[in-house]
Amino acid sequence: MIVNISSGIGDLRPLDRSAGRAAASNNRVGYATTKAALNRMTNALAPELAADNIAAICVAPGFTRTELVDLLGERGFVDPDAAHDMSVPVDAVVGVILADDPLRYAGQVVQAKGFAEDA
Repeated sequence: MIVNISSGIGDLRPLDRSAGRAAASNNRVGYATTKAALNRMTNALAPELAADNIAAICVAPGFTRTELVDLLGERGFVDPDAAHDMSVPVDAVVGVILADDPLRYAGQVVQAKGFAEDA
């Protein structure tokens, strides 16, 4: 099994200019590009690996409470209380690894919060 850690910044979506400085701080071209490439690579690689019973999956942790989120909160860029606990992405990664049939997630970008709520 291959579990890649992605990010919502790799999703194709228009830039939200109404969010001001916080949106600008999240508009990191290199980071967004590599996460989008990771998502696509996982999607493209999954069918090839599935033939050998290997699941390639991405997990997107979502807005997770970390030390960086706390620092950005101190500077007024984000609301740390809006972030979910680190257990959410951890539970998603463990959930896909221990799934009865991990191949059902192959090629997908699994959203950690949604996965945790559905599990």
